[in-house]
Amino acid sequence: VVGNKEVTDEGSNIYLAKLSPTGNVLWEADYGHYQGTDDHGIDLAINSVGELVVLGTTVNQGNKIPLVVKYNSSGTRLWESELSSLGSFEYAPVNLDLDESDAIYFTTQRDAISGDKVITAHKLNTGGVFLWSATYDYGGGVNLPTELILNSEGAVIIGGLCSDQLGEASVTTLKLNNSDGSLSSSHHHTSSSYTYEKPSDMLLDNTDQVYHTGAANDGT
Repeated sequence: VVGNKEVTDEGSNIYLAKLSPTGNVLWEADYGHYQGTDDHGIDLAINSVGELVVLGTTVNQGNKIPLVVKYNSSGTRLWESELSSLGSFEYAPVNLDLDESDAIYFTTQRDAISGDKVITAHKLNTGGVFLWSATYDYGGGVNLPTELILNSEGAVIIGGLCSDQLGEASVTTLKLNNSDGSLSSSHHHTSSSYTYEKPSDMLLDNTDQVYHTGAANDGT
């Protein structure tokens, strides 16, 4: 279980707990990156050796930024990686995934200089070292990621909703190269019958076909 915990005089800390199959708490851990700031746990993954990787947020110089924390299987913190080198932007992390070598990938929505929102993707190695960052902006509008998943070939697939400067929204699928974050392909689906409003999730089947779900308005 991952989330956040209010701590007196410390703000909100990232909270992590392990439960038994019957729901009993086996151990708990919380972590505050900076004194008095609000840190939140967003997503959680378990790597091939049973270590826990938490994607969350912290606040640095007034900006909400991504924070990745790794724990061993007993809840002892191994390292934390604050991605403050990514500039003075507000980030909203969405989810993370791990590849076969336990490298870490995650996606966020980030403020853009223009005032709109862009999709970002990031890769860290198993020691928490930042390897690359990629940014995607479709037409200068609002871009919202819903999910990042690695497909069977190791490519980074990001689903979401993108809108152009005129406000026309499309269900979006991005494919990134896992070695450097470069964009391999992008697909934007629009409809004459529906206005897409809010995507909520994406998944891949065993042949790497992509499925999106969310909310749409048919105008009635």
